[in-house]
Amino acid sequence: MKEKYAILICALAASSMTSSAALIAGWDAGDGAATYTNGVTATATVATGTWSGTGDASLGAMGYSPDQTWGTLGVPAASINTSALSLNNGTVGSIAFLVTDTTGIDSDLTTFHFDTGTLRPKSAVNWSLDITAGDLTVGNVTSGATTPNTGGSWDWFNYDIDLTGLADNTLDANGSVTFTLSFTGVDDGAGGHNQGLDNVGVSNSLPVPEPSALALGLLGTGFFFRRRRA
Repeated sequence: MKEKYAILICALAASSMTSSAALIAGWDAGDGAATYTNGVTATATVATGTWSGTGDASLGAMGYSPDQTWGTLGVPAASINTSALSLNNGTVGSIAFLVTDTTGIDSDLTTFHFDTGTLRPKSAVNWSLDITAGDLTVGNVTSGATTPNTGGSWDWFNYDIDLTGLADNTLDANGSVTFTLSFTGVDDGAGGHNQGLDNVGVSNSLPVPEPSALALGLLGTGFFFRRRRA
């Protein structure tokens, strides 16, 4: 009888679970190790092109993403700094982001986040996200274009790329995946036509119990203790 009650309680609790996005890797900017990790190791390397830090004192905060979010994900907050990457003078390039699980548990990756900025219209405004190796479905995820800035200051845009539509979006226990984010455009060396990249992140989905499910679990625990004492 106790086993039947346990199965019932678990089933009802599971039916009352929701999911919440949780950042597992975040790069405030730059290549190398991620600035934030949770249950993974993560590195970024330049795949193509010549990238440099922006941090242009004459541009102030507009030389990097100022909103402290990864795409639109705000928890944990990204730092405000001057270390965003830039493809300068109308050039093109790409960066590979490697994420490796360290929890030993399968998890579903849900979103790839990034902020990108444009400075003048010949910057590399066309972007493409591909999975180039690893556990998830390899191939192009999606692509798009950022509105080119026609003035002399940075415009920044937030992107949250859904990964749940992939045939396989599961990062296996102790497995890895490589995302490659590419930027293309005019590529004619136009002076001062720069494309920025900042606050890149990857999140997964964690089950979160509804308040009713939590109460049900506590009720079940109390029931078993009362039966045991009886």
